[in-house]
Amino acid sequence: MNDIYLHQFKKIWQQTGWEYSGEVTPEAIADHWKSFVQGCEGVYTGSVFDFDQGVLFRSTIEKILTNAEMAIYPEFKAFVEAVYETDTDFRALTREGRVGEFWWERALLRNTGALYKEQIQLYYGISFPEE
Repeated sequence: MNDIYLHQFKKIWQQTGWEYSGEVTPEAIADHWKSFVQGCEGVYTGSVFDFDQGVLFRSTIEKILTNAEMAIYPEFKAFVEAVYETDTDFRALTREGRVGEFWWERALLRNTGALYKEQIQLYYGISFPEE
Protein backbone atom coordinates (compact mmCIF):
# COMPACT_ATOMS: atom_id res chain seq x y z
CA MET A 1 0.00 0.00 0.00
CA ASN A 2 1.19 3.46 -0.86
CA ASP A 3 2.60 5.16 2.27
CA ILE A 4 1.36 8.57 1.16
CA TYR A 5 -2.16 7.21 0.64
CA LEU A 6 -2.15 5.54 4.04
CA HIS A 7 -0.87 8.70 5.72
CA GLN A 8 -3.57 10.78 4.02
CA PHE A 9 -6.27 8.27 4.97
CA LYS A 10 -5.20 8.35 8.63
CA LYS A 11 -5.00 12.15 8.60
CA ILE A 12 -8.53 12.53 7.23
CA TRP A 13 -9.86 9.86 9.60
CA GLN A 14 -8.34 11.74 12.52
CA GLN A 15 -10.03 14.95 11.32
CA THR A 16 -13.43 13.25 11.60
CA GLY A 17 -13.00 13.15 15.36
CA TRP A 18 -14.03 9.50 15.64
CA GLU A 19 -12.19 7.80 18.50
CA TYR A 20 -11.50 4.40 16.95
CA SER A 21 -9.41 2.04 19.07
CA GLY A 22 -8.52 -0.27 16.21
CA GLU A 23 -5.96 0.05 13.47
CA VAL A 24 -6.72 2.97 11.16
CA THR A 25 -6.17 1.59 7.69
CA PRO A 26 -8.65 1.45 4.84
CA GLU A 27 -8.87 -2.32 5.20
CA ALA A 28 -9.43 -2.20 8.97
CA ILE A 29 -12.13 0.48 8.70
CA ALA A 30 -13.94 -1.40 5.91
CA ASP A 31 -13.64 -4.64 7.91
CA HIS A 32 -15.07 -2.99 11.03
CA TRP A 33 -18.11 -1.79 9.04
CA LYS A 34 -18.51 -5.27 7.56
CA SER A 35 -18.23 -6.89 11.01
CA PHE A 36 -20.96 -4.60 12.34
CA VAL A 37 -23.27 -5.48 9.44
CA GLN A 38 -22.60 -9.19 9.89
CA GLY A 39 -23.58 -8.77 13.54
CA CYS A 40 -26.96 -7.50 12.36
CA GLU A 41 -27.68 -10.68 10.39
CA GLY A 42 -30.17 -13.16 11.76
CA VAL A 43 -32.10 -11.91 14.78
CA TYR A 44 -30.34 -8.84 16.13
CA THR A 45 -30.25 -9.09 19.92
CA GLY A 46 -28.25 -5.93 20.62
CA SER A 47 -29.51 -2.59 21.81
CA VAL A 48 -30.48 0.39 19.72
CA PHE A 49 -27.45 2.15 21.20
CA ASP A 50 -25.08 -0.48 19.81
CA PHE A 51 -26.88 -0.28 16.49
CA ASP A 52 -26.63 3.50 16.44
CA GLN A 53 -22.89 3.30 17.12
CA GLY A 54 -22.55 1.24 13.94
CA VAL A 55 -24.66 3.74 12.03
CA LEU A 56 -22.50 6.61 13.30
CA PHE A 57 -19.40 4.68 12.26
CA ARG A 58 -20.82 4.45 8.72
CA SER A 59 -21.51 8.20 8.76
CA THR A 60 -17.88 8.76 9.68
CA ILE A 61 -16.81 6.56 6.77
CA GLU A 62 -18.90 8.79 4.51
CA LYS A 63 -16.64 11.72 5.40
CA ILE A 64 -13.73 9.73 3.97
CA LEU A 65 -15.67 8.60 0.90
CA THR A 66 -16.64 12.15 -0.01
CA ASN A 67 -13.24 13.70 0.65
CA ALA A 68 -11.89 14.91 -2.69
CA GLU A 69 -8.29 14.51 -1.54
CA MET A 70 -8.73 10.74 -1.32
CA ALA A 71 -10.09 10.31 -4.83
CA ILE A 72 -6.67 10.94 -6.40
CA TYR A 73 -5.29 7.67 -5.02
CA PRO A 74 -5.91 4.58 -7.15
CA GLU A 75 -5.90 2.43 -3.98
CA PHE A 76 -8.92 4.31 -2.69
CA LYS A 77 -11.15 2.53 -5.19
CA ALA A 78 -10.81 -0.78 -3.31
CA PHE A 79 -11.90 0.90 -0.07
CA VAL A 80 -14.92 2.49 -1.74
CA GLU A 81 -15.93 -0.82 -3.32
CA ALA A 82 -15.59 -2.68 -0.01
CA VAL A 83 -17.77 -0.14 1.81
CA TYR A 84 -20.42 -0.12 -0.90
CA GLU A 85 -20.51 -3.92 -1.00
CA THR A 86 -21.18 -3.97 2.74
CA ASP A 87 -23.77 -1.22 2.27
CA THR A 88 -25.65 -3.54 -0.09
CA ASP A 89 -25.72 -6.22 2.60
CA PHE A 90 -26.87 -3.68 5.21
CA ARG A 91 -29.70 -2.41 2.99
CA ALA A 92 -31.02 -5.97 2.70
CA LEU A 93 -31.26 -6.18 6.51
CA THR A 94 -33.05 -2.88 7.01
CA ARG A 95 -36.06 -0.82 6.11
CA GLU A 96 -36.45 2.94 6.20
CA GLY A 97 -38.17 4.24 9.29
CA ARG A 98 -36.21 6.96 11.07
CA VAL A 99 -35.11 10.48 10.34
CA GLY A 100 -31.60 11.01 9.04
CA GLU A 101 -29.52 12.63 6.36
CA PHE A 102 -28.25 9.37 4.87
CA TRP A 103 -30.18 6.19 4.08
CA TRP A 104 -28.30 4.18 6.75
CA GLU A 105 -29.23 6.79 9.36
CA ARG A 106 -32.89 6.24 8.46
CA ALA A 107 -32.53 2.46 8.68
CA LEU A 108 -34.36 0.18 11.05
CA LEU A 109 -33.46 -3.47 11.28
CA ARG A 110 -36.08 -5.85 9.96
CA ASN A 111 -35.31 -8.86 12.15
CA THR A 112 -34.73 -7.92 15.78
CA GLY A 113 -35.12 -9.09 19.31
CA ALA A 114 -37.36 -7.54 21.93
CA LEU A 115 -34.75 -5.15 23.38
CA TYR A 116 -34.17 -3.31 20.10
CA LYS A 117 -37.91 -3.08 19.40
CA GLU A 118 -38.64 -1.76 22.88
CA GLN A 119 -35.89 0.85 22.64
CA ILE A 120 -36.95 1.98 19.16
CA GLN A 121 -40.47 2.49 20.54
CA LEU A 122 -39.25 4.25 23.67
CA TYR A 123 -36.61 6.54 22.17
CA TYR A 124 -37.91 7.10 18.64
CA GLY A 125 -41.65 6.47 19.01
CA ILE A 126 -41.58 3.87 16.24
CA SER A 127 -43.59 0.67 16.57
CA PHE A 128 -42.85 -2.53 14.74
CA PRO A 129 -45.75 -4.38 13.11
CA GLU A 130 -47.03 -7.34 15.09
CA GLU A 131 -45.70 -10.60 13.78
